[in-house]
Amino acid sequence: MAANRPDLNELLAALEGFLGDGARRSDGSVDFKMLVAQKTLGIIRRELASEVQRSAELQRLQALLRTPEETDPDALNSRLALAIRSGEIDLDDADLIEHLLRSAVDQLSIDNPGYSALRQRLGQTPKS
Repeated sequence: MAANRPDLNELLAALEGFLGDGARRSDGSVDFKMLVAQKTLGIIRRELASEVQRSAELQRLQALLRTPEETDPDALNSRLALAIRSGEIDLDDADLIEHLLRSAVDQLSIDNPGYSALRQRLGQTPKS
């Protein structure tokens, strides 16, 4: 039901903000568990929004392994590890390097979008 408001992302963002506000006590200290809950909700929200990244990863894996019929990313990642270990795919392979870099950037965008090295890689000014 796309017309229902607020949507899932908006609800998660509101809850994330609420927990963040509640984590800061009036004496300036922080409630660690509330802060962890806030950060976890942020990761969940970004993970739910990452369908494009997951699709791109699947396509890269299928191309690297020449297996367009396989649609399970976990199985493809296992096959990729075996192919690297066996020497079937060289560590210097440009497509492998691009895939690994893109996968790392995509995962950091979900797990820790404020990470300074990620922001630098994306051409954004690191937060101070």
